[in-house]
Amino acid sequence: MLVFLNNALLSPRELGDQIYQPTLGQVGKDVIWLPTPDAPVVRMLSATEVTKDDLVYDLGAGDGKIPIAAAKQFRAHAVGIEYNSDMAELARRNVARAGVESMVKIITCDIFVEDFSKATVITISAAGAQSEAAADEPQVEARHARHVASIPHGRL
Repeated sequence: MLVFLNNALLSPRELGDQIYQPTLGQVGKDVIWLPTPDAPVVRMLSATEVTKDDLVYDLGAGDGKIPIAAAKQFRAHAVGIEYNSDMAELARRNVARAGVESMVKIITCDIFVEDFSKATVITISAAGAQSEAAADEPQVEARHARHVASIPHGRL
């Protein structure tokens, strides 16, 4: 099942922490970063019927919001893959602040290189070529994931 949800932007005061403040639309590898509001994240995870038995992989994890929500609200284990090392560190701090370190792992790497074959649910929330390319990538379809879900920021 492929789920597409639209979203709105968050205000700048809701971005980052004292150590790192990402900027709206900052350029990354094949993407621009836009934060994802809570409501579309919960709708996406609900639509894909995430449970405690799932392993959710979030491709382009950004600030870690999707893996954190998967753990806190659905009791699933999650792995966030983030290319930008500053964003990955922010996501790790957010995971710690959310108290879900035992359930969420954030790794710094390229989604087109990393193996996520153990995922039962794959999420993508990105603006730019990454979201569309990853959703279309044959390796995503060939994996054992029950669901692939995307929040395409570029289709507001």
